Amino acid sequence: EDAGMTDVSLREASRAVSLDYANYSAHLFLGNSYNALRDPRQINLRYETPWLSEYLLANLLAPVGAGTLSPFVTQQEYSRLFERDRVGLSSATEYRSSGDWYQTAVQHGNFGNFSYAAEVAYRSEDGHRPNNDLEQLTASLKTKFQLTPDDTVFLQGTYYKAETGDVNPYYDESRANLSLRTKEQQEPLLLAGYRHQWSPGVDTLVLAGRVQDTFTVLNPQQNTLVLEQRPGGRIVSVVPIGIGQNYRSEVELYTAEVQQIFQQHRNTIIFGARYQTGDFEAKNQPQFRDAGLQPYFSPALFDPGATRADADFERITAYGYDYLRVGDALTLIAGIAYDRVTAPDNVRYAPLTGGATTTDRVSPKAGLVWTPLKDTTLRLAYSQTLGGVSFDQSFQLEPSQIAGFNQAYRSLIPEAVAGSGSTPRSEIFGAAIDQKFSRNTYAGVTYDWLQSRLERSFGVYDDWSGTSNVVATTPYIFPGATPQRLDYDEHTLTASLNQLLGDDWALGARYRFSQAELQTDFTGIPSGTPTALGFRPKQNLSATLHQMNLFAIYTHPSGFFGQAEAIWNHQDNDGYQPAQPGDDFWHFNAYVGYRFPRRRVEVRVGLLNLSDRDYHLNPLNLTSELPHDRTVVVNLRFSF
Repeated sequence: EDAGMTDVSLREASRAVSLDYANYSAHLFLGNSYNALRDPRQINLRYETPWLSEYLLANLLAPVGAGTLSPFVTQQEYSRLFERDRVGLSSATEYRSSGDWYQTAVQHGNFGNFSYAAEVAYRSEDGHRPNNDLEQLTASLKTKFQLTPDDTVFLQGTYYKAETGDVNPYYDESRANLSLRTKEQQEPLLLAGYRHQWSPGVDTLVLAGRVQDTFTVLNPQQNTLVLEQRPGGRIVSVVPIGIGQNYRSEVELYTAEVQQIFQQHRNTIIFGARYQTGDFEAKNQPQFRDAGLQPYFSPALFDPGATRADADFERITAYGYDYLRVGDALTLIAGIAYDRVTAPDNVRYAPLTGGATTTDRVSPKAGLVWTPLKDTTLRLAYSQTLGGVSFDQSFQLEPSQIAGFNQAYRSLIPEAVAGSGSTPRSEIFGAAIDQKFSRNTYAGVTYDWLQSRLERSFGVYDDWSGTSNVVATTPYIFPGATPQRLDYDEHTLTASLNQLLGDDWALGARYRFSQAELQTDFTGIPSGTPTALGFRPKQNLSATLHQMNLFAIYTHPSGFFGQAEAIWNHQDNDGYQPAQPGDDFWHFNAYVGYRFPRRRVEVRVGLLNLSDRDYHLNPLNLTSELPHDRTVVVNLRFSF
């Protein structure tokens, strides 16, 4: 999906939600828009929370038979969604000449006061480099019951399984890990929802669920820091050592949320509360190898015991929002949220340590949507947030956006660069002007400023050989931890222009300027401490990306269509050792296809990266990964 059209859909969907919050189709539209921004490889998880949150709201608010249960169905030809008492089948298949397969299939039906959707999604990728493969399987069953004219119940069960090599994006592909293997399994994910409509626009929503996740990592090339210490804990040297990782974690969480919607002619009030509880259990068995420890240390010096961390998790959230329309041209948005999160100290970065830390925050929210002229809209938004630990953040009903700006980021710091973190404090500011020049010409300029601050505990080994704390026998290097702080700033300016020419042509251009800066600091390691093997306790990394998207779409009334797009990227990087000078390149893609009447069947063939241009992009700037080689893609969709 073209990035410029995604901007338009996000803008229009957010406006629909703000004007009519209790309208399920507005939330469905917004959920589909966020879905186009998700990372299919599940590395960068920035848009996981708003996507799932909007789908849950759509499914709770929708009447039985509205066709919202499966996103694979809602993206089909819409008129069939109004048909009652029917059984349907939808399928989408994509094959790429690189050997990648994507398959979705949905069997759904409506019968009076009951509807259901059983869906399967499968993704298999060979990857463009060694150990870059991926296999994902998701199966789910969703049902909706109409108990009374005012009461509905929603139930969902999901199974998920994934196995991957190193699918992280890299600026330098030679730095990829050739032996990393990961497995993740969720069985099952159970959700139950309830809606009571007191009157049109006045709704009570309830969401409850249990989520479970098992995650394993085998990484013989894992690097771990050894901190050489002296009496009083003074650190005199730091050496990164290759100590293999054999890691397993199990997470079980329970979530419950109640939300009340009061929607009147000019005022909408939304308030609610969420409670989550659960536990994290993680274990790691280090794999000592002479080649990884010499010439600095001998494996005999280390305490070889496995480390484990068992910790409880709890989140208490209360929130309230008010959307006030002042006349026909101005909407004011105000909100506040209180979050209190008790999260594990270190269940991710081996060697692991137990314990938990409690963090709380009062987060103000504010927004403005002003239409001074009929076709001109100005939007402003500000929000503070307190994040969670893992996928707990994705199960929420709290409003995901303010004045069209997302505030429900799963994470802001790209996981491809910094890994996962717990309870980040974030600030979001956005400003935009949307202009409609004529019936078929749309333009927009948007500025986003995103900040995230994260403090985490990082597993290390403490070398006490030079102190009196240990007996003069081996081993004398033991598991420990050191604090790390991450400060992330992102400034993004986006300008887009979209033009419809009659009923057949759509043209668009989108320019995006993004500057991201990440400062990392191991605050427990004093400045000037000697280090080895290129390790730097403090780093200030930055990346600046210019990106241009140009596209043209032609649709003939007979069903034939075609699309051409050009994508330009220019990136500069700073602060890296060794240097990453950046890249400057174009990618060209072309598609042709045919849609049968009512879109029951669609066939499309495309050629991606026509010029066969490889590239080097720093993942500090969040972008969708492009094909590294010339690739043929074939799509087949059908829906009956």
